[in-house]
Amino acid sequence: MVLTLEIVDPPADLQEESHQTFDEEGGTIGRRAGNHWRLPDSLVSGQHATISFQYGAFSIIDTSTNGVFVDGARNRLEFGRSHRLRSGDVIGIGPYVIRVSVTPTADDEDATIIAPQTAVRSARTSQPETTVPRILVSRTHASDASNQRTTLPPEGTFVKTLLITDLVASTRMTEEVGDSRASEIFSSQDRLARDLLAQHNGVEVDKTDGFLLFFDRPIEAVNFSLAYHQALDELSKEVGFQIATRIGIHLGEVIVRKNTDEDIARGANEVEVEGFAKPFTARLMALAVGKQTLLSYSVFDVARRASVGVKSEHGELRWVPHGSYVMKGVEDPVDVFEVGVEGIGPLTAPPGGEKAKRAPAKGTL
Repeated sequence: MVLTLEIVDPPADLQEESHQTFDEEGGTIGRRAGNHWRLPDSLVSGQHATISFQYGAFSIIDTSTNGVFVDGARNRLEFGRSHRLRSGDVIGIGPYVIRVSVTPTADDEDATIIAPQTAVRSARTSQPETTVPRILVSRTHASDASNQRTTLPPEGTFVKTLLITDLVASTRMTEEVGDSRASEIFSSQDRLARDLLAQHNGVEVDKTDGFLLFFDRPIEAVNFSLAYHQALDELSKEVGFQIATRIGIHLGEVIVRKNTDEDIARGANEVEVEGFAKPFTARLMALAVGKQTLLSYSVFDVARRASVGVKSEHGELRWVPHGSYVMKGVEDPVDVFEVGVEGIGPLTAPPGGEKAKRAPAKGTL
């Protein structure tokens, strides 16, 4: 299958391609260089949407601030949810009205072309004129959809904000205070995390030494992380022992698979989370030091924009770029960022370790 997206009546000053094809490998759409299709406009997010191919069909997933709209201004996709694309669909990204076409290739057995629902054309062609739904995008960053509470998604592929935590020096604490006292402290910090999770619209996916959490919005994950660091500082004062966590946050695509009732009865989790985003988030977390929250570019870009003009309960947020790191199992160097406020987070570049090291400067070996 081949997916073709074409801007209807592209502006005369558009310096990028007015159309883009995607094969079954999928790709990304956004304002920033490096996307498979770059759409330059202030209403388009750095990475605005993801195109994926599963179960014989193309889908689009909204990863933006201002939204992806399907067949009209009111039909904004829910953030992180996928929408199956069919020939004839009309989608809105920023100021662009985009026509969808899905075509089978010679390798597609039993492939059929879905008949267009709407004949959309450019006014400059000689074909009969039809009406293109007018898709309007507000220039504010507010979103009704983004205010909905996150719930654990059903089976499928989704874009989620993943947050992974890990307590620092927990083994040393257990040795110093004993198993019983350490268990009480661990229970207290677990309760703190779960109380804060409910306040920041997150959901607990898994718990081992640390938490794996889902959020719909990166800014909610950021606010949770800062509140959690702060709460652990207060708990440290109460118990007389320094308790700190390190946190990694990434916005990416995950595959959620439900376990059978039989497996759950045997102790399995309700769902399993798979896909590159999970181990990548773990790499970010492992790179961090105590009281530090590290971000991928996707989280940094979306969360920082969402924070503009919004007063944080934690104080003035500081967004710090730490440069590129080479991570084990990741082909290309990764840009790493940190968020924090004075007193929460070291706001200094992590030194690196066994699974992540600073990328060498360009021109050096």
